[in-house]
Amino acid sequence: MVIVSLAVAIAVLASSIAYSQPTDAVARVRSCSLKDGYTIQDAVRMSRGLPRDESSATGVFIREPVVVSSAFTDNADLLLVQFYPSYAEFLTRMEGRRTGWDRSLPGLRPSDVMTCDPSGGTVRQVTMFRDDAFEGVPDETLMTIRFCDLEEGRTVDDARDVLAGIADNFAARDQHALLQLWTTQLGLDPSFRQQNRRVQVAAVASSVEAMGDRLDLSRTDFNALAGLPTVMSCTPRDLWRTYRTHGGNN
Repeated sequence: MVIVSLAVAIAVLASSIAYSQPTDAVARVRSCSLKDGYTIQDAVRMSRGLPRDESSATGVFIREPVVVSSAFTDNADLLLVQFYPSYAEFLTRMEGRRTGWDRSLPGLRPSDVMTCDPSGGTVRQVTMFRDDAFEGVPDETLMTIRFCDLEEGRTVDDARDVLAGIADNFAARDQHALLQLWTTQLGLDPSFRQQNRRVQVAAVASSVEAMGDRLDLSRTDFNALAGLPTVMSCTPRDLWRTYRTHGGNN
């Protein structure tokens, strides 16, 4: 009877932390600088007001640095992140926009407000983990980003497994966020990628309050890596404000 009761309790606990399957996307990331006289809010309003068509990204976000390294803020004001469902879709939509911006359109254009990395930035694969209790990404919220280097002999698949375990550990403390694993595929110097084997780990909160609660867990005995192997070493978190300006729930 005790064994049966224990089995039932375990089953109930497992069912209370229900996860959808991790989903993958492709994201183009560019650093941008605001032109004189314009603010982040101007860039957000401009992006939200742009017309969209079949060649547009499926999701567009602007990220504003809140507490980040001066290595970024000394050179740029924001990140422009565009999501696509696949590389094929990214390339097809990119080709569809080669004719350039229609200057007859009313309102501000991106080039009026900001200048972005002329190299085209980077293109990254994003694996996302969300549990059924996550409330979704609002139009404006906070997120954290950590840069992580894989340990010798470890792979991106190992990092995915650990991230799923981290999501479980947070969910067990009733903390829910959209976790993302970012790996650069295009636009990064090959020697940097091979030497450092660097990935990014992001956590997007459903609200500012939810991010505060999540960060406050670090002031307790909570260990996000409890029961998990060491597969990578990470920097402290950077804090960003993220604005959805078109589609998507990434």
